[in-house]
Amino acid sequence: MTLLSSIAFAQESKLEEKIYTQLLSYDFEKTDSLITLVKTSDKRMGFSLLRQILYHSGNNKVADSISRAKLEASIGESENDLKSLIDSYFHLFYSRRSEKMLTYMDSAYVRLKPTKNKQAFKLSLIPFLYFYSTENTYKENHFNKYLQEYIKIQDDLVDRCWIVYYTNLREGKTINGDTIIFKKSGKENLHLYLNYSSKLSYALQSGLASNIGINYRINGEKDLSINYFQKVLNLPDLPYLQENKFFASLDLGRIYMKSNRHKLSLEHYNNAESYINQADSKRQLVTYSKHKAHYYYRAMDTINLAYDLLNKAFNDNRRINYEENSSRITELDVKFDAAQKDKRILKQENDLLLKEKQSTQNRNIALGLGAGLAAVSILGFLVYKNTRRKQRIAEQEKELEIQKKEKILKEQELSAIDSMIAGQEKERQRLASDLHDSVGATLSAAKLQFDHLSKNRGQLEEFEELFDKTASLLDEAYTEVRSMAHLKNSGVIASKGLLPAVEKLAKNASSTHGLTVEVQDFGLTEKLEGSLEISIFRIIQELVSNIIKHADASEAHISITQHEDTLNIIVEDNGKGFNPKKAKKKEGMGLHGIEKRVEHLEGSLEVDSTPGRGTNILIDIPI
Repeated sequence: MTLLSSIAFAQESKLEEKIYTQLLSYDFEKTDSLITLVKTSDKRMGFSLLRQILYHSGNNKVADSISRAKLEASIGESENDLKSLIDSYFHLFYSRRSEKMLTYMDSAYVRLKPTKNKQAFKLSLIPFLYFYSTENTYKENHFNKYLQEYIKIQDDLVDRCWIVYYTNLREGKTINGDTIIFKKSGKENLHLYLNYSSKLSYALQSGLASNIGINYRINGEKDLSINYFQKVLNLPDLPYLQENKFFASLDLGRIYMKSNRHKLSLEHYNNAESYINQADSKRQLVTYSKHKAHYYYRAMDTINLAYDLLNKAFNDNRRINYEENSSRITELDVKFDAAQKDKRILKQENDLLLKEKQSTQNRNIALGLGAGLAAVSILGFLVYKNTRRKQRIAEQEKELEIQKKEKILKEQELSAIDSMIAGQEKERQRLASDLHDSVGATLSAAKLQFDHLSKNRGQLEEFEELFDKTASLLDEAYTEVRSMAHLKNSGVIASKGLLPAVEKLAKNASSTHGLTVEVQDFGLTEKLEGSLEISIFRIIQELVSNIIKHADASEAHISITQHEDTLNIIVEDNGKGFNPKKAKKKEGMGLHGIEKRVEHLEGSLEVDSTPGRGTNILIDIPI
């Protein structure tokens, strides 16, 4: 690379950084003027498409899809930083409940983290902040991970506004949350709006004003709340402002209804319906229906209308939950495995370092040519020696790392074997205990009856009655042994396969203890390998046993979903729940043994439980 080409490259990189900065702040006018200066037609087209997707924010899939198809036809299969961001935002807005969304978001994050393009990396973090701040079913640590990364690299007013906005959004779970939020961050939110609103884009003004309005509404300051929600509605009708305007209209409808201003309330609810986001219309219709039924129709004493609207919301919500359950857990647990992600990031960093090293060497060689052939020869020799030395060091470090990993794997394998043996021994002990306590007691009673009959044969008036009672005890013992055998094995060794065995297990478990267990399967059309099916069945059997013994549940649900290369298992109940951290220290529930069984199958396990709110066990096993 010559000196002139290096200067041109640096200027182009600076221009791209400015474009990313304007896109981050949603300043589309400045973005447009900067895009015209981009020299490469493919990049110019790419920046225009990213700007278009952000501008529409899920309200014009047709136009965005057409533009995306044109770009992909132009650049072919090639992948770059800009295209990864385009795919991330496109799927964020138009594939909210599919596996593709998180895949593309993760791809952009991994690709941009090692680079020096800080503004582009910030743009890769925003989709995660947006998604995890509005999806309250996901764990908070997912949101905090990306929030902390953004906090570390913040350097201007726009960054601070996004951090405060998404922090408030997450604390309230949704933008229409009813919990006391906005403590320290709420004051900062108000400070940012009052002092800098004239410098902020419409998107940032809208977000901050929405959160301030909610804060005042929660604290009973209706007039101030109305004022800030009205500020949101007074902004221009732009596609990327529709979501905030939707929720601001709902809040105004609620406030006016409580103030007995029924006409104004209805106007704002009708207004909210016009702002429903096209890409997420099903979810927002659920929110709209619940809100209007609860705060408007119920207050107007039109119970039938309220019921119809709530029933529609309930059915729509069930469809949304079904769509999410089929893909969400697999994507979170498998494709977002921390170790794998760090490995990919490390590879990206190494590739980038190699490219920078090669680029530096090329520039040094180009500049050295002017100093003469002798200087170039000496420099080449020194570079060669240095490279060889670094290669030898790298090879030694790589070998040590491999040895360390092999040692860890061996230790993990031994630990898994020990845990499995302990689990089998525990299962045998439990079976012996059941036989002793239940079947043993019944047989002992039968034996006593039989001995009495034998010693007093022909002398007892109630002989027939005692004979029938002995026969009844033997029948009871037989039934108990048979029931125990069904519960412990449930036919998993038979040729019918995993699903029939699990269904039989559920049927047997449902017959006692006032418990109903349902089984649901998706895509499980063929038998798995025999030993794998047995291992999976034993895991499910242990979880069902835990529910019977510990949960005090009336309902349980087993979901088995087979993806292309993964089996996803969800076992959930409506029981009393528990603290997973404390449970791991106890032997009674066998969670450690189950976890080791899953690890032995190279799978992953996640326990989501809260005392008083039931338990969800999420398992992914490669097949």
